[in-house]
Amino acid sequence: MTYGYYSVLQAQAFVLVQEESLTSLEENLRVARERFNTGSAVKTDVLNLEVKLAQAREDVIRASNGLQLAISMVASQVTDQKLLMNASVDIYDFAGVFFPLIC
Repeated sequence: MTYGYYSVLQAQAFVLVQEESLTSLEENLRVARERFNTGSAVKTDVLNLEVKLAQAREDVIRASNGLQLAISMVASQVTDQKLLMNASVDIYDFAGVFFPLIC
């Protein structure tokens, strides 16, 4: 269960990193478009950044899916333990994620 908990924290951090990367690429693309419009950059610079931005969006989706998977794994482990131990389960909020924990 501890491994699952840390997997969720790691997945959360990975989502944040991917979102920051996406934000950075969006700004880079904005600057590249401005430079292209003023004639100080070529169209390939803009196109390359558009491709990178699309890849970054996919990375955010993959990271979010990984987070949901990690949360599901923890929930599954808790449910299995609850059934084995016949214990009650409460929900606690940690860093914006709800974890079912055995009392």
